[in-house]
Amino acid sequence: MKKRKIVLAAIFLVLLTLGLWGLVRFFPLWRTGKIIWENMNSEQYAYELKVELDQEKLTEGQEKVLRHLTWLTGIDREAMYRLTIRGSVQEKKIHAMIYPEGAEDPLTEFYLDGDNCVISESAIYNAIRNHLVEQYRILRLLMPEQKEALYISMEQVEQLFDLDMEGLRSFDVSKEEKDISVWQYFLMLTAMSEKKEDKSHVFELLTEKVSLHWTLEEAEGVVSVKMLLEIEDVAETMAEKEELFSRFGFPAPAEQSEMVKNLTVVIMPGKGSDIAMPENLVNQEIIDGIVKVRDWIRENLLDEKGTPVVSNEKERAA
Repeated sequence: MKKRKIVLAAIFLVLLTLGLWGLVRFFPLWRTGKIIWENMNSEQYAYELKVELDQEKLTEGQEKVLRHLTWLTGIDREAMYRLTIRGSVQEKKIHAMIYPEGAEDPLTEFYLDGDNCVISESAIYNAIRNHLVEQYRILRLLMPEQKEALYISMEQVEQLFDLDMEGLRSFDVSKEEKDISVWQYFLMLTAMSEKKEDKSHVFELLTEKVSLHWTLEEAEGVVSVKMLLEIEDVAETMAEKEELFSRFGFPAPAEQSEMVKNLTVVIMPGKGSDIAMPENLVNQEIIDGIVKVRDWIRENLLDEKGTPVVSNEKERAA
């Protein structure tokens, strides 16, 4: 009987020791997971995406968009395959500014709120105008400089570029059934390396093609969170790691990921600016006028492949 009590006491001490060790080891991770969960459930955040598109996986319609923008704006074709997108999300409203590689100013920006999507007509128009006027001086008379900030609807974009924008129109940032739980964040952190720096606490998960970083910084009693996710060969990697992504709460690979070769995502919860949908929409007559200019250029200055048939030197001499 005495031996049995000793054994039970020893087992109890071992379990107590393991429990205390687990509490000391994992409770801070659980608390950190809860902080990340609270931040990531913020209704507002700033973000930056760096996207390298896979040219071989683009659809004919997507190639058409890039081809049109290339000859209309003069931006290098390769730069169009490497985009940086910066902006904010507030509830279901999105603001995004799109930069081709190397560009200091955005090619355009758009605002999305449910079914309502508007795109900066001024940015696109002036980029197109500046390029075409350099190539064909006669267009100075047809395309005056536009200083007022105007926006166009998705339907007008489709008319302007002969495109079907259904994919963007149906885009939704609703969090329903997509939330990652505190438990999943905790599991994620247990698989990550941890290091403390001067004013920050960093967690890292590094694999051959995926790297995930959580950075937590405290200032005046408030902890801010930043997430950095980098994925190479996106579609292939997410397919290979589908079970891991699913376990941590990330969505399974979608069809849209097939056209993305490499992806970098930075999310900063609680940051960003308030989003108000622009109301100064461009007059439909202006869109009709631009379409006429586009058709005139196609008929008179471009061959069937979209290559200029008049050289700059000849045009300048004329």
